[in-house]
Amino acid sequence: FNGLIRDTPPYVPAYFMAGQLMVRLDRITEARKYLRDGIDEARNQQDHHAAAEMAQLLASLGGAGE
Repeated sequence: FNGLIRDTPPYVPAYFMAGQLMVRLDRITEARKYLRDGIDEARNQQDHHAAAEMAQLLASLGGAGE
């Protein structure tokens, strides 16, 4: 996923997939970072649907892992 994120422009779905993987691995802090960065990049690329999906997953994490 990191290679796709480093591409120019970054591949927005890679942030979401990386965030999902981190959640499954119970690495919530890392999941939040991928999702926050992904939301920012999705907005930069005018991909409002992807930003909304990532925001929903981020919100679902609540206080998990903190």
